[in-house]
Amino acid sequence: MGEPADLVALSGGHTVGRARCDFFRDRMRRQDDTFSRKLAVNCSKDPNRLQNLDVITPDAFDNAYYIALTNNQGVFTSDMALIKDRTTAPIVRQFAKDKAAFFTQFVKSMVKLSKVQRPGGNVGEIRRSCFRTNGQNLVDAVAGDEEGFAASA
Repeated sequence: MGEPADLVALSGGHTVGRARCDFFRDRMRRQDDTFSRKLAVNCSKDPNRLQNLDVITPDAFDNAYYIALTNNQGVFTSDMALIKDRTTAPIVRQFAKDKAAFFTQFVKSMVKLSKVQRPGGNVGEIRRSCFRTNGQNLVDAVAGDEEGFAASA
């Protein structure tokens, strides 16, 4: 597997992430399906609320994120693009069916990513916030610990 598999595998990091409603507003605007409508209702209650990106098992690093994508339950438009694209959709379906395949590819892709050189050096970090390096002063601006809904909600 090559770069499409790397993209799909590394997107699997969303299996443990959360995002504020602002970051998936485009997904809610469409409101053409039940899941989008649930996102919109949830965010209308509190726009600062955090929504789990994996609506099945948000606290486990597993392949449920891919299962959710196959059920049209991706929070980000970019997540849903993975299942709608003819190149990446078969990989998403494979990872949804085979957790070991996801784990194997995730390791390969993460190692590959760690070797990419950036101008000024490669910091090689898993960030608590996607928008700041871990060395920056991180202050959680979370308006509470309330999470978004799960797939069963």
